[in-house]
Amino acid sequence: MSRIVTAARRRCAGIVAAVSLYSLDLSIVHAQQSVAEQLPPVEVTRSDDQNRTRARAIGDGEAGRRRAAPDGAPSGTGSGNEAAAGNGGIVGAVTTAITAADIAHAPSQTLAEIIATQVPGAQITTFYGGQIGARTSVDLRGFGAFATANTLVLVNGRRLNDIDMAQVDLSTIPLNAIERIEITRGNSGAVLYGDNAVGGVINIVTKNGVGGPPVTARIEAGFGSFNTRLGNVSAAINSGPWSTSFYGNAVRTDGYRDNNRYSQENGVGNLNYTTPGLTAFLTVTGDNQELRLPGGRTVDPSIGVDELATKPARDQHAL
Repeated sequence: MSRIVTAARRRCAGIVAAVSLYSLDLSIVHAQQSVAEQLPPVEVTRSDDQNRTRARAIGDGEAGRRRAAPDGAPSGTGSGNEAAAGNGGIVGAVTTAITAADIAHAPSQTLAEIIATQVPGAQITTFYGGQIGARTSVDLRGFGAFATANTLVLVNGRRLNDIDMAQVDLSTIPLNAIERIEITRGNSGAVLYGDNAVGGVINIVTKNGVGGPPVTARIEAGFGSFNTRLGNVSAAINSGPWSTSFYGNAVRTDGYRDNNRYSQENGVGNLNYTTPGLTAFLTVTGDNQELRLPGGRTVDPSIGVDELATKPARDQHAL
């Protein structure tokens, strides 16, 4: 009799376990359906602006299903750090957009410094510092000495990195010619651009003057320490489907050391023909840079020489 009762109990326990597993499977299926309903579809279409990434979600989903921000957390970012969905870039990636207004209000006078001060986690390595933007590299994701080989630089979607992994000179691009800068941190850019994009992608979109007033012109000038002088000029003309623009700047400084004189002039010219059915453009760029290399200061404790401490920076002989 006890065996019959034990068998009956086992049979009942097996039925209860089967019912529990069945209900668990139903809950998993329901959860999967709920997650699938929250994800909006993704559509890839042709964009009017070829500099923008064309993969984006069709809808934002229901507002009630969005994840709420924790108490005290900022609900959004400023104009300089907007999401990629509104300013181009790669949807779903960590992207920062720097607009022309952000560049105009930035205290920095070199492109590398502007990126370093407005992009979280970005660092720069400069050889001369100050107004001398030559030989300055941007490091994304902490690659250090290998940053130039792992940070891809684009201008209007076209790569500037050389095949020999030489450093891209960002000082050759006039600041007043930039419409926006899209910085994507991380290796998500390698999916679109391939090599050199493991650390991140810097896409610089330049102005073309299309759609503006009939005639615009702007001239700026400035000066600073170490006999630094700079000037910027920009002009644009629009007439019907035709438009032309020019952006240029010039920088001269003696540097903070002897034989450290720096001189650079660069410019970007555009000629555009834009109609509803046809878009054609011609872009011409030019750059002239002269940079002198100062001499070294000897430090040798064995003979008691420390010119780094005993002689000022401007009191050294040139190489």
